[in-house]
Amino acid sequence: MSRVERLKSFYEHDPQNSALICDLLDAYMQDGVLQECIRFLADLPDHVRSQPGVRFREARVAMLRGELEDAASLLQSLLDSGTDAWAIRHDLALVQSHMGDPEAALQTLSPLLSDSRTDSSVRLLEARLRYSKGELDTALEVTENVLRASPDEADAQGLRALLLFDMGEISTAREAAERCLSTHPGQSDAMLVAGTVALWDQRLDVAETALSEVARNPAFAGRALSGLGQLHMVQGELPRAIETLELAVQRMPGHIGTWHALAWCQLLSGDVGGAQRSIEKAFELDRSFGETHGGFAIVHALHGRTEEAEAAIRRAQRLDPNGRNFLYAKALLLRAEGRNQEAVLIVAGVLESVPSMQGQDPAAVLDRLAARMERRD
Repeated sequence: MSRVERLKSFYEHDPQNSALICDLLDAYMQDGVLQECIRFLADLPDHVRSQPGVRFREARVAMLRGELEDAASLLQSLLDSGTDAWAIRHDLALVQSHMGDPEAALQTLSPLLSDSRTDSSVRLLEARLRYSKGELDTALEVTENVLRASPDEADAQGLRALLLFDMGEISTAREAAERCLSTHPGQSDAMLVAGTVALWDQRLDVAETALSEVARNPAFAGRALSGLGQLHMVQGELPRAIETLELAVQRMPGHIGTWHALAWCQLLSGDVGGAQRSIEKAFELDRSFGETHGGFAIVHALHGRTEEAEAAIRRAQRLDPNGRNFLYAKALLLRAEGRNQEAVLIVAGVLESVPSMQGQDPAAVLDRLAARMERRD
C-alpha cells in the first residue's frame, strides 16, 4: 500500500484531523498526483480548507501549477492574518523571485536573515536572490557560510560552482562542479557549469547531454536553453539555434548574453533586421555594455553605413577594450576596402579567443558575414 493510500484510509476514519489532511496533501504532491490533490482540496469543507496548514498547501499546489499570483495571494494572506513561519516566508519569496521581483523577495525573507537558526534553504534562496541582482560577491559569501555549517549541502555546492564560474574563476568552478557531481549527480547548478565547460572544450555530446537534462528543470531552463542554443550554433544548426535561443530569452528576458547569442545566429542566418532588434533589446538592459555597441557597429557595417560603424566601434572599444564584436565590425570595414587579408587575420584572432569557436575557418566566417553586406538585407 502506498503512502497516499494509507493516509487516505486513515482520513476516511478521521476526516476532521487537520494534521492528517496536511500529511495527505503533502503525499499527493510528493507523488506527483497533482490532479488528485486538487480534487481532494476542492472537496474539503470550507472550515477545513480555511485552516492555515491547508491554505499553505493550497499555495504550494498553485506554485506547482504555475499560478504564481494565486500562490502569492494565499501566502501573503497567511502572513497578514498573523500566521508567520519560515516556510511561508520562504515560499512567498520564491514566488516573488519567479515573478521577477527579487527586492520584494528579500524583503519577505528579511525577518529570518538575522536568526542564526534559520534553515539553510532560506539562506540559499537569499544567495540566489543576491545572484539575480548581480551581487555575486555577497551571494558567494552567503553560500560559503551555508557550506561551513553543512559541507555536504548539494545545492550550496552547486551554487558555489556556478557563482565562481560567472565570476570568471573557471578552473576553480570546474573543480567545484566536478566535486559536487561526484556525490550529487544531476545537481542543476553544477550540471550547468559542467555542460558549459564541455561546450567550450568542444565536447559537444557531453555538453548537449548535460544541458538538455538541466533544461527539464523549470527553474534552470532559461540558462540551459541559452547554452543549448549556443551549442547548436557551433554545430552549424542555425534554425534550431535561433528557435532555442528565442525560448531562452522568453524565460530570461534580462540576460544580455543570450540576446547577443541570438543576434549572432540571426546575423549568420542573414536576418540582419532580427539581429538589430535583438541588439536593441540588449541595449535596453545596459546602455554601457561594450559588446552591444560592437553589435550595432556590425549592423551598421553590414548596411554600408561606414561613419556610423566607425563611431560605434570607437564607443565599443572605449567601453570594453577586450570586446570581440567591434573587431568583427572592423574586419567587415577592411574587407569592404579590399583589405581582405587584414580582415581575415582579425577574425582569426577573435575565433582563437573563444573556446567554443576554435577550429572554425576565419575566412569562411568572414565570407558568411560579408555575404549579408553584399546583399544589403
